[in-house]
Amino acid sequence: MRGSYVPAYDGLRFFLLLGVLQFHYLYRRVDVSHFWFLSYALCCFFVLSGFLITHLLLSSERKQKGSVGQLLLEFYIRRGLRVFPAYYVVLLSAALFLGVPYLAWQLSYLFNLKLFWLSLDPFQVELNRYMASWETNGAHLWSMGVEEQFYLLYPPLLLWTPRTWRTLALSLGILSCIAIRIWLTLHYPLSFYGTLLPVPGEYVLWGCLMAWLESQGRVVWLRGRAAFWTAGAGLLALFCLDSDVQRYLYAQWKPPLHQTLYAVLLAIWILALKYQDSSWVSRLLSWGPVTRLGKISYGTYLVHLFLNPALDKLLLALPLLAVFPQAPRAVVGPLLSLAVAGFMWVTFEERANQAKDRWAPPP
Repeated sequence: MRGSYVPAYDGLRFFLLLGVLQFHYLYRRVDVSHFWFLSYALCCFFVLSGFLITHLLLSSERKQKGSVGQLLLEFYIRRGLRVFPAYYVVLLSAALFLGVPYLAWQLSYLFNLKLFWLSLDPFQVELNRYMASWETNGAHLWSMGVEEQFYLLYPPLLLWTPRTWRTLALSLGILSCIAIRIWLTLHYPLSFYGTLLPVPGEYVLWGCLMAWLESQGRVVWLRGRAAFWTAGAGLLALFCLDSDVQRYLYAQWKPPLHQTLYAVLLAIWILALKYQDSSWVSRLLSWGPVTRLGKISYGTYLVHLFLNPALDKLLLALPLLAVFPQAPRAVVGPLLSLAVAGFMWVTFEERANQAKDRWAPPP
């Protein structure tokens, strides 16, 4: 099997981040039918996370450095040092200066549950009041709740499941996610059911399953160029044929019934990308400046919506930019977010990242 580090994945994070940023900066300013497909950048992040975390856990298990409890402790130390410092610094700063609501839910990574409850009938007035200031109240952090809930539950379930049962267990997990999503779509079609863990969790589990099958040498046929380009073409075809674009007024909060098609194609594409060293796509994603920007994608995602007030003031101070109403926001917004995230990285994030390698060395 190839080494665990694939530079193209860091570059992919950067371009996925740009997709998320553009979706949020264009939302409610441009007709959603022109850019709805950018919402799938977040779904690709979910698949990539499941794929990489599974490989990390399996690598730790193969080295047999200790008991399952020891492996889990090391995993959670690394995970905590990677995500907690930036998350809590950004969230508490936003609470101090912007008055982010439902702070306790955000601090405990449970805001995705709160968002679903707000979308139910009795709370529509409160939901409308919340959504009126969605750009400064931390609405985008629902995805952090999904990821952290998943990675709290998934590692022990994977490591305590016998190896001979893991394919079945992961497959049953995916089928359960699909069944729950269909049930929620039928019974709560107007709610933000896409924020509940099982719904986006399907994307993560497809990444997990693909990583597990790869580690067993059972998906060799998905490593070649044919699989890579076929999966990419399939995604483009779905983007062209998906006609229910009004659903994407709420992006992945109200995912479509055919979500599984996107999840499968994204998982195949991510697996195949690992083996496309000679392709122009991989060379672009592996380019040094792009991979370095990909390393700060997490911090950039955390801060980008909170910076909208500062971005608006900056654009007002530069009236010449008003000639192109959306272009400045689409360009200056990411640059401002990357600058702040870069400052966070050099001041404390990089040190926390180095600390996790000292306290819990990677496999």
